[in-house]
Amino acid sequence: TEFTGYVKPGISSDWPLIIECDELFPLRQNNHIVSYKTITLKDLLQLIIPPSYTIECPDVQLGKILIDKNPTTVQILNWLHDHYGLFSNINGNIFYMGWPYDFKPSFTKNHKYELGFTVKNSKALKFQTDIDFNVQVNLSIGLSNGKTLIVKSGSSDNDSRIISLGSRAGITEAEGQQITNAVLSQSLYSGYTGYIVGFGTPRVHAGDSVTITDPLNLDREG
Repeated sequence: TEFTGYVKPGISSDWPLIIECDELFPLRQNNHIVSYKTITLKDLLQLIIPPSYTIECPDVQLGKILIDKNPTTVQILNWLHDHYGLFSNINGNIFYMGWPYDFKPSFTKNHKYELGFTVKNSKALKFQTDIDFNVQVNLSIGLSNGKTLIVKSGSSDNDSRIISLGSRAGITEAEGQQITNAVLSQSLYSGYTGYIVGFGTPRVHAGDSVTITDPLNLDREG
């Protein structure tokens, strides 16, 4: 089985024929009022994900949330990705949302690509170590006394690249630190950045992970 879900209308007349599949169609056909003084990720997902799905997610306190214009479930999931760095995946009737480095093996597959053999083009690929990423992640927490607490993760250099996550309310310093650490882990690592062009095999799907090896530089695997 290659795909189970819905097909978008408007099949092109070009060659090759392109059929767009949309597994999230039911999650685009609803609207929600999203306004909470404080809420956990699990509680929010239980409110916006249809009961036909089993929800799995880490214990994350989202704090105060206000999303206007009655968003659909998909728009809320995109908002969670943009503001918290959380990714979602559907496997059958199981909906999973979590940090990208913490996706469960049952939801993703790992594929191996070897430069010069199973990779058609790797010109845009660059190998970097974690010391090359001079990054600091900042998050502001609005306190009940009107003051603001700044939570930081990463480099403390004056010339570091700042990733600002905006302001949150209704969360503790420890919960804010969990968020900044998670976002930092996405930006700080030893490995490859950029993209590669393959030959269509191994077959890769959204959410999968890829291990790249270089036979000319055996230590550059990641």
